[in-house]
Amino acid sequence: MKPGIDPTTDFVFKRLCGSEINTDLGKDVLKAVISPPGRRVRTLSLLSPFREKEFAQDKLSVFDIRWRDQGNRDFLLEMQRRAPRYFGKRALFYAATDYAKQLRDGEHYMTLQPVFVVCFLVEALDEQPGWFHRYQLFDRDRQRSLCDDLTICLVELKKFDLKVEEVKTPLERWCYFLKHAVELDSDQLPKTLDVPEVRKAMEVLVQIRENETDYDLYLARRLAEMDRASREANDARAEEFGFKRGLEEGIDIGEERGEERGLKKGLANQIRFTQRLLKQPLTEEERLLALPLKELRELADRLERQSLAPTGEGPA
Repeated sequence: MKPGIDPTTDFVFKRLCGSEINTDLGKDVLKAVISPPGRRVRTLSLLSPFREKEFAQDKLSVFDIRWRDQGNRDFLLEMQRRAPRYFGKRALFYAATDYAKQLRDGEHYMTLQPVFVVCFLVEALDEQPGWFHRYQLFDRDRQRSLCDDLTICLVELKKFDLKVEEVKTPLERWCYFLKHAVELDSDQLPKTLDVPEVRKAMEVLVQIRENETDYDLYLARRLAEMDRASREANDARAEEFGFKRGLEEGIDIGEERGEERGLKKGLANQIRFTQRLLKQPLTEEERLLALPLKELRELADRLERQSLAPTGEGPA
């Protein structure tokens, strides 16, 4: 049977990984992400069980799937469809907030325990290769870690392109399930997916499809997510257009007044803004202002063309 349910929908993902009746699935997902390079995760406790009634009323916090292991390490688990420009700041904020909440007045810093943010992202974060990322605080030049207590694990499902016969690890298995579950048949699972955890996850999808209340809630959440994604995309385009329009007007004014410094500053701002959109390293403003006006114009035009190209033209 093909349930036709998308597990990346927030309601379904929380049912799979954050409900008391499916704690084995949530544990398996977290272990698949965390265990290979880090300290082994033996036991996990669900701190904030998923409640359908509260969820329907939109009363849950952003990171409402919270787990804790045998060493008091916290795991904040979520599914996100889109990656806004502030995604990294947001993830770091939630990790740091959870970390800071551990320390009470009079307690020593040594009592602080690690915090992990584990995020499955439907869309791509950027155009760079690689679908799994582990971010920590470390000296990039010397490859030396400052502290391992904050870790952000990001899985970009859009970039996960393994064929089903190529799936080997538990994380690859979960990624394939999350990305392709809509088209899977619970009665005829591929050999690489035919394990107890995936079979149970498919049963959960079937149960949602066959329960009228659950299915109505699923459809409502899917529609809400689509509407929100459309609004966010329109807002981003409007913000970009407004910002670039302001830059263009500033450049026009500079040309009319013959103010080279003002004109160069406007071009520098445009260049840095386009670099940010392209997720490229930002060139220092003073370095740009030191360039001849002709070179600034050429660089701004080249970056503009690159930002409009479907797949980009490579670094400027």
